[in-house]
Amino acid sequence: MPDSGAWRLLSLGETDPYRNMALEEALLEAVEEAAPSTLRLWRNTRSVVIGWSQRPEEVLNLENCRRFGVSVVRRFTGGGAVYQDLGNLNWTFACRRDMPPLRRGMTARQVFKRLSSPILEALRELGLEAEFSPPNAIYLEGGKVSGMAMYIKRRSLLCHGTLLVDSDLNLLRLTLRRLKDPVTNLREEIPSLTMEEVINSIIRASEDQLSIKLIKGGPSTLEEELLERHPPQRYDALRGRESYKKGG
Repeated sequence: MPDSGAWRLLSLGETDPYRNMALEEALLEAVEEAAPSTLRLWRNTRSVVIGWSQRPEEVLNLENCRRFGVSVVRRFTGGGAVYQDLGNLNWTFACRRDMPPLRRGMTARQVFKRLSSPILEALRELGLEAEFSPPNAIYLEGGKVSGMAMYIKRRSLLCHGTLLVDSDLNLLRLTLRRLKDPVTNLREEIPSLTMEEVINSIIRASEDQLSIKLIKGGPSTLEEELLERHPPQRYDALRGRESYKKGG
């Protein structure tokens, strides 16, 4: 059984959206097999990422996606479509369900609130008035800055979310068909804010809020092996869900 207080930190690196989604799934599978709980901070190049059950033609402007070279990715978790680029920071907690900071029997809403607490604390540390909005979003006064999704297995779960730091909001609006809520960037509030400052704040807040020690590392041998089972084309939303089921 891994030490519940020692977590691995995976920070940045890969920016290919298809490979990143494969690594997300590999992380969850590895934790299910007793790998260390992990905080991952990562970014995608220009892409739109849709929820497992969504149809790209219904939620995206595919013509604009093609026009602007925006990749169309399907994730294995639920939720809505999101636009991502290097101005957006993704955060992921992959952890055991029966070890702190979680406990068995927590509802999905409770997990979202618990695992987003470091993000809220980090934003407040930076001087931003952020609020959690059930079931799975974080807002500033100017609009939504983070949405979350989750996948639960028998022994483990993965909760991941976005964080709009300095994304191209014009392209976001051109590629997503429907926006339920106004969105904003952190840099709308603090123009001098850097991605490095946001990352460092999240790392500090995660250790504080979750009572953990983060140790920087890389993908394990097991995760590299699991990645081989998840070819990038599996996450190409334009190929349909059948390609995901068949593994590519």
